[in-house]
Amino acid sequence: MEAKYKEVMEQMYLSSKPMQAGMIGWDCLDTLFGKLLSKLFERKIQTELKRSDYYEWDVKICNTALSADELEIILELINALPNERELCMINDEVVEIIPKKIAQKLFSQILPFPVFCSHAADEGIWFIGRQDLTKTGETYKFVLSNHETENLDINKLYRLSAEKLGVNQNNPKLRFDCRKIKVAPNIMDIIIQTHTEKYIAVVGEHEARNQACMEVCQVGPKKDEILVDFIVEIEHGFIIWDDKESKEGADV
Repeated sequence: MEAKYKEVMEQMYLSSKPMQAGMIGWDCLDTLFGKLLSKLFERKIQTELKRSDYYEWDVKICNTALSADELEIILELINALPNERELCMINDEVVEIIPKKIAQKLFSQILPFPVFCSHAADEGIWFIGRQDLTKTGETYKFVLSNHETENLDINKLYRLSAEKLGVNQNNPKLRFDCRKIKVAPNIMDIIIQTHTEKYIAVVGEHEARNQACMEVCQVGPKKDEILVDFIVEIEHGFIIWDDKESKEGADV
């Protein structure tokens, strides 16, 4: 994924203040989605969000259409799962409707929380996140899927962990304490292999592994031999906000 697309998502980020739900009006949503797609694809795109059923909604592209290549960029941005890709299977070369599930995941990336579900209402759409687990003060464990471990490096692990905790991984104010995260031995092996592959073309296999191990020791998670395969354990204090405004309202 090109850096310019991720930069656009950061520019469009709506708020760095943590929250777990919010309602956005229809007119505002039309403007935001149109602006987001226009910035991503560097051309004027107008959108209309439509209530397709009582709680359901989707996004109509009004003045043009998206190409199959542009749709693929969106699917990569949201790390679309196979079943989500099936929603977007098209026979033509253009896309005029973005389904709710895809649009929800895309818009989730510019909200202060990862969207768990959304519901259309008369005034607009309610976007609802998961419980913010950074406030509980408890240790939290989760299992990484095979899909999530693909090309898993330190940065991806930390951002996946934030998402599991109910915090938007794209929040520019988000920071992590590497002392507060443990991983199973096989997860550590995957991370070291990913970092090794980053260096191997430059310094050779042996030195690349040494550099990868050094990087993991400095800023990576701790390995816990007791944890079973694919388990990650998060301790209280893993999430850090880098200024007072972002921390306001979030007891982390």
